[in-house]
Amino acid sequence: MDLERSKNARRNIVFGFLNRFVQLLLPFANRTVFIYTLGALYLGLNSLFSSVLQILSLAELGIGSAIVYSMYKPIAEDDRPLICALLRLYRGWYRRIGLAIGGMGLLLLPFLSHFVHGEVPADIELSIVYLVFLGNTVISYFCFAYLSALPTAFQRVDLTNNIATAIQLVQFVLQVAILLFLPDYYLYILVFPVMTLVSNLLLARVVRQHYPEYRCVGEVPEALRRDIRKRILGLCINKVCATSRNALDSICISAFIGLTVTAIYNNYMYVVTGVTSICGVLGAAIVAGAGNSVALYSAEKNYQDMRKLNFAYMWLAGYFSITMLCLYQPFMELWVGTSLMFPLHIAALMVLYFYILKMGDIRSVYIDATGIWWETRYRAIAESVMNVVLNVVLGYFFGVIGIVLATIISLFVVNFIYGTHIIFQCYFHQHLWEYFFDHGRYLLLTTGVGAAVYGFCTCIDIPLVFQLFVRFAICTMFVNLAYFVVYRKTQLFCMTARWFLPKVKLGRFVHYVAPDK
Repeated sequence: MDLERSKNARRNIVFGFLNRFVQLLLPFANRTVFIYTLGALYLGLNSLFSSVLQILSLAELGIGSAIVYSMYKPIAEDDRPLICALLRLYRGWYRRIGLAIGGMGLLLLPFLSHFVHGEVPADIELSIVYLVFLGNTVISYFCFAYLSALPTAFQRVDLTNNIATAIQLVQFVLQVAILLFLPDYYLYILVFPVMTLVSNLLLARVVRQHYPEYRCVGEVPEALRRDIRKRILGLCINKVCATSRNALDSICISAFIGLTVTAIYNNYMYVVTGVTSICGVLGAAIVAGAGNSVALYSAEKNYQDMRKLNFAYMWLAGYFSITMLCLYQPFMELWVGTSLMFPLHIAALMVLYFYILKMGDIRSVYIDATGIWWETRYRAIAESVMNVVLNVVLGYFFGVIGIVLATIISLFVVNFIYGTHIIFQCYFHQHLWEYFFDHGRYLLLTTGVGAAVYGFCTCIDIPLVFQLFVRFAICTMFVNLAYFVVYRKTQLFCMTARWFLPKVKLGRFVHYVAPDK
């Protein structure tokens, strides 16, 4: 079965961006109300327990991604019995995972006080708050979360995105009402598990409407089970890496510095995560299509597709990075005030962290599409070890600056350089230095344009609200104009435009693109 990759990708992107817009705007408004009603200590508590539960969720081991990858080939071959057997296997494993996370979570109860340095809200019992967060995490594993594998594998993540959008709207209304009219922190966090349960019930209904022919029946052949277990182990190691990169930063800041600084750090990281989630729509929209393409076509064709996708994606990442640099501090001052702000150099480091993280995104799509998680295990281990060691050493000497620098260094050296080498060695087999050269050009151009646009924006001396809009307009116009002027006559730009425009229903503009050189 050759999936309608372009059509599905367009649909996934549209509804994905709608979902990300809702998931950015509403939590931002929610977070703002939270800061001004309950304060930074409660916000830091939220961030801390969310990070702890991210670590406990390592028990998921990447099973979902491994099962979805294993579905690409049977979907391409229309092998329905095998897809049903994989779904049954996924359900059984997820139930065991729920029990494991619940058990490990309960074992941490006696040690909660060690995760917090300094002041804690006087009216809060840490164990109660923690148990609510733990319950929210465990619920999904027993209530149909495994069904999300079907729309993901069939490149219909728009179905799950639409459910998430509706749930986010209802959750926002309930939580803001509680904050404004009560306000009660316990009631606020109880909304999380309730809405998680409703979301999973809706998922079950929608999936059974769209895929009624797929049920949890049958047995997966033992050879395939062994292959899945191997991929799961590789994914588990990679997941440890991702968790140590993100969650441990908040835990270290909370343990060594305090909840208030943790809240400030997570306010800045909230912006990074928000913009990252917008970019993530593209990856989520194309990963199943890339998996289908890997199953049907040659490595050379997929490399050329990756190079075109990467060009368009890094243009977008460069634009977002420069815009973040120019808007970060005025936005934070307007949002939370100067008392909850970091200095400019830390904000600039957060932007650099975002850009380097984005450098490996499209490559990671093809790692997922080819399923070479086992082959990347040493990269993940090396990145985790480097990140943790540098977090402790640089964090001890330089505080928050050291923690952000630790993540940047480990990301660039191990994740990007070493991780890129692995997929080219295992799948593409050539063009490695061409790929690195492409990224060198993207980085140089983004740095030069960013310095010029930021310098221009700092000359604008008007009230903050208007300043944000003016800076955004300047970034949007001049950054994209500069990229177009520099790239418009390059072979890569012409190839990407001729490949991309027809896929987004803009084929009538193709004749305006210069011929390939």
